[in-house]
Amino acid sequence: MIRSTLMVPCMEGPPSLSKITSNTTYMGITTESIYKQSSSLLTTGPAHSQLRQSTAPPKHVIKTDQFLSFYATLGQRFLVEGDYNAKHCHWGSQLTTPKGRELFSAMQTANLARVSTGKPTYWPSDRRKVPDLIDFAVVQRIPAHSLRAESSFDLSSDHSPVLITLHSRPVPKPPAPTLSMKRTNWATF
Repeated sequence: MIRSTLMVPCMEGPPSLSKITSNTTYMGITTESIYKQSSSLLTTGPAHSQLRQSTAPPKHVIKTDQFLSFYATLGQRFLVEGDYNAKHCHWGSQLTTPKGRELFSAMQTANLARVSTGKPTYWPSDRRKVPDLIDFAVVQRIPAHSLRAESSFDLSSDHSPVLITLHSRPVPKPPAPTLSMKRTNWATF
């Protein structure tokens, strides 16, 4: 079985990132003086797909057509995981922001799906803010039954890494928890 795992810490400006001071195309938008984290992996064979990690800057306005232009450059099958800095109830955030509305609109227009843990991935240090889900993946033409998203709490950051595993075969669903077994051995009980 082929297994590709993307582990993305999604931190704001960690030492491993380089600060970009010149104009740079970033998620389809030209920006200045931002931290950039981007990597991609292109798979080959019958399931040719592009896997990419990217971050949307928190203070930049990104419109629906800009998201659509970015996704159009990735081909027919892709997975883009990262810190979108976009909140929407559709992927499990507690509220909806303008950037979240724009991304959701782009996803509906292009018939894109999302992969997330459904749990908070951002843990703010400001007590007035609440933990929320802003790290997830957007996918096109990769079957949901071959993807698994998990949270990892191993790194010390304000973001939880999201581990996305892409399997070459469908991932079996774990059995639903129950309060009792199907058969009770009353003699042993």
